[in-house]
Amino acid sequence: MSRATDSSQTPQSYPLPSVSVIMAVYNAEQYLAEAIESVLHQTHTDFEFIIVDDGSTDRTPEIIDWYAARDGRIRVISQANMDQPASLNRALAAASNDWVALMDADDKCMPHRLETQLRALQREPSVRVLGSYARRLDEQGRSWGIWGIRTVKPKSVTEYYKLIERNELMSLVHPSVMMHRSTILAFGGYDTSFGPAADTELWSRISEKCVVMSLPEPLIYYRVHSGSMTITRFFEQRLMLRWLQARQYARRHRLPPPSLDEYHRSLGSRFALRRLKCVRQDWGSYLEMRSTLAWYRGHHLRALLIRAAASVLIPLQVAGGLWARKSSFLNRSDRVQAEK
Repeated sequence: MSRATDSSQTPQSYPLPSVSVIMAVYNAEQYLAEAIESVLHQTHTDFEFIIVDDGSTDRTPEIIDWYAARDGRIRVISQANMDQPASLNRALAAASNDWVALMDADDKCMPHRLETQLRALQREPSVRVLGSYARRLDEQGRSWGIWGIRTVKPKSVTEYYKLIERNELMSLVHPSVMMHRSTILAFGGYDTSFGPAADTELWSRISEKCVVMSLPEPLIYYRVHSGSMTITRFFEQRLMLRWLQARQYARRHRLPPPSLDEYHRSLGSRFALRRLKCVRQDWGSYLEMRSTLAWYRGHHLRALLIRAAASVLIPLQVAGGLWARKSSFLNRSDRVQAEK
């Protein structure tokens, strides 16, 4: 794998290719229309939109059919309920374009999302999976402002190589991702046995051979609320991420990847300080997210107290997150001024 260099020049004169947008939907009637509308109103209009209805029992099929009857770019696949990874594998197999953009039924794309990612891929031809930052929304669709920007890494090809050297996972925002279809299929697509962690497991496998990165600007609105999986299954997901990192390390050192049970047993043999570090990081990250939720619900004093507690547990992460949000906001402001 050759090492590519970052480029700041945008080849605006190059024509943009057609892209496939894929979305797996299950009982998403509350936010589905907003999600579909955000795709249909992209500045880059040359795309097909494949929607897999994963056995929905609410008004989801009716909403999908209504839009499909009015826009020929929409293709509908209906099936008995499976799960999101299996549904996305089916959509990938049905897609007809080289590049595939992911989308979730409760999120929204920014109008320039597809165009921005395609231009970035022209600048960095070595990239095979490209995500972005995300701007969080609550259940009423209210933006959390710069405090709600979800930052991820790697943000460049150079940073990708640094994460590889440190055996870190690629922490992409799943519905923000645009990926190279034939590359994903060559790696076998999503491994459905990993359930809610199937996306991170896929990025882990792909990153060993191909460049994975995210653009350091928000291109989607990512909906978070107290009942979302991001909150209710937070600690489970953190455990899964550490397990996947252990598997990644084993593969790269030609060792047998541990099963989840084996990894659980290995935790009991760790030094107490290392276990406490994991607990501290998990609780700090959880409190940071709860703080932002409280702030945008109007509970400002509570939010400040929770964030203060998070800062005690993970001071560098909290400070780094604030700086990344500020930088993203300033970069976006500069881009808007340049376009005027």
